[in-house]
Amino acid sequence: MLQRLFLLLIALGLCACTVRPRGGGSDDDDASDDDDSARDDDDAADDDDAADDDDAADDDDAVDDDDATPPFDLGCAVPTTIDDSIFAIQNGDTSGLVVLEGVVVVHVRDNGMFVQEPAAGACSGLWVYTGAAPDAAVGESWDIEGMVGDYLGFTEVDASKGSYTFTGATPGPPPPSPVSLGWLQPDVAEPWEGVVVSVQGVQVSSIPTEASFWEWEVTDGSAAVVVDDFLFDVTTVRTPEEGDAVVSLIGIVNYSFEAYKIAPRRPTDVTIVAQ
Repeated sequence: MLQRLFLLLIALGLCACTVRPRGGGSDDDDASDDDDSARDDDDAADDDDAADDDDAADDDDAVDDDDATPPFDLGCAVPTTIDDSIFAIQNGDTSGLVVLEGVVVVHVRDNGMFVQEPAAGACSGLWVYTGAAPDAAVGESWDIEGMVGDYLGFTEVDASKGSYTFTGATPGPPPPSPVSLGWLQPDVAEPWEGVVVSVQGVQVSSIPTEASFWEWEVTDGSAAVVVDDFLFDVTTVRTPEEGDAVVSLIGIVNYSFEAYKIAPRRPTDVTIVAQ
């Protein structure tokens, strides 16, 4: 009898040892924790998706802002300012479509015109290509709209698909800018391209010939510059001879065949005294 009771107590003690304490986690609890973690991950993912959606919406708004129609349409591009300047173009501060207001005509050709800012000086001149002969006269003030470009190394504004309009004013051409021949050498002359310049006290150092394409050269003793027949052929009035004194030489600075040249526009631009 005592033996049976002892065996029953041992059995009851073994059963009590197999019961998990309340502080421990069960498999079900772990599963619940996994579910909670999964929900947390899902919630985080949802938050991320929502954030991504918000970012995407912001990006869409940014694209919409970039694609917004400009307040005016000039046909090609919108310049930073309505009134650009030749100074800014020649200095490289503006490009693309430009609008020049009140520039003055200094020479007219059958496919365009040379214009200058009234203030004259370095970087004030420009060739405007119009395609057809413009109905313009020297000394008139014009508004020009066109694209800045480069033709054979010479800066220009192509207004053939833009516009060129006479303002109604005739202020007269700006005076020639006095320069020395040293300023017209290849490495320093670019600011003077398209500008009406004047030089004095030089001599003829080479004469116009067929081999020189009827161009000739002047020197001041330290530098030399070619005189171009691009706009006017001086030999139709007088053929320069070597050693002749050029009392006055006025012309537009042209660029061709990798050289800057002075291009007289008419007979009064050149005064030569035989020696």
